[in-house]
Amino acid sequence: MKEWLLGLFYDKLIRQTSIVSSILLVISLASTLLFFSHLQPFVPLFNQSTWGVLRLADKSALFLPIAIASFYLLLNIILAKYFSTTMPLVGRILAITAALCSLLVFSFLIRTFQLIY
Repeated sequence: MKEWLLGLFYDKLIRQTSIVSSILLVISLASTLLFFSHLQPFVPLFNQSTWGVLRLADKSALFLPIAIASFYLLLNIILAKYFSTTMPLVGRILAITAALCSLLVFSFLIRTFQLIY
């Protein structure tokens, strides 16, 4: 297992984007947990829907984007490790897309908290 992780983080770009993605997801989770008790029972989560109750979701649904981004990050790290030996560019692209996904989830949650407060 240790050799697998060392082989993954041999590439500098994959290592940095994985660390940044993980930090953003931890900050997103911490901020959601911090504001969770102060939130209303329903929060505006589906902003592309028409105006009204269709935009609202239960406040526990705020953990859904974090869970999806975490799964995406884990999947991309595994695939980046698999492809980094044969096709390094594909591994780097996967790592960058995971970092972008984490950044978008972080900004989505911050904007949602700004709408509420």
